[in-house]
Amino acid sequence: MLSLAGFRDAVRRRLDITPLIDVSGLPTDTGSPYSSQPYPSNQQLNDAINSAISTLNAVVRCGNIENVVSLDVQPCPANWRGPQFISLQSSDIIEPFNVVYNDVLNRNVRLTNAKYYAKSRGAEPFRQYPAGSPQMWWMAGNSLAVVPGCSVPAQITLAMSGTVPALVTDTDVVQYIPASLQEYITLQAAVVISMMRTRDIDASTRIQAIQPVAQMFLEKIVAWRAGEVETVDTVTTEE
Repeated sequence: MLSLAGFRDAVRRRLDITPLIDVSGLPTDTGSPYSSQPYPSNQQLNDAINSAISTLNAVVRCGNIENVVSLDVQPCPANWRGPQFISLQSSDIIEPFNVVYNDVLNRNVRLTNAKYYAKSRGAEPFRQYPAGSPQMWWMAGNSLAVVPGCSVPAQITLAMSGTVPALVTDTDVVQYIPASLQEYITLQAAVVISMMRTRDIDASTRIQAIQPVAQMFLEKIVAWRAGEVETVDTVTTEE
């Protein structure tokens, strides 16, 4: 689990720049530049690292649950097949992290994001199901779509997550993201710095090499958050 200072060293290595700690071996030199290679500065690296976190937050929400909305849902008409679209009136609803179905028959189901079925099992069979107990959800404009539709009066609860906080001090660590997936931040920050280094003849080649790997890690984070993959890493959260 890297701190902000540790991320600076990791980004420097990705840029083929030797951080001071690799020369001195002293933990107190973590995050410091080597005197012969002062560029990029610590502030520029900090900005690039937090830019990577901002990009992550724009794609997927990984923070603590900050908002919970419950929707009362009426049953579908007789002979209904396919998805049921539930209007979302609240402007506070963004991509949910957790969607749970409860009905008057005491059925309680955590619905699965449609992306999981589309990738792993195929969503098409669900589209033919008659109304019953929903199994799958996705966002459809200003509506929540569930499949199958509800056969009885029910309540659907959506939980929305917050963002991963920026790193401010050298000892700050990334919260909510497993350590094995935090390489995305290092890679994306290296891309940001490379874009700034217009006089670096290797910058373009480095971007072409690093950017696809950064995108791969970003997709892994999205899949992990959607529950498609699991990690055994320790995840740091706020108290």
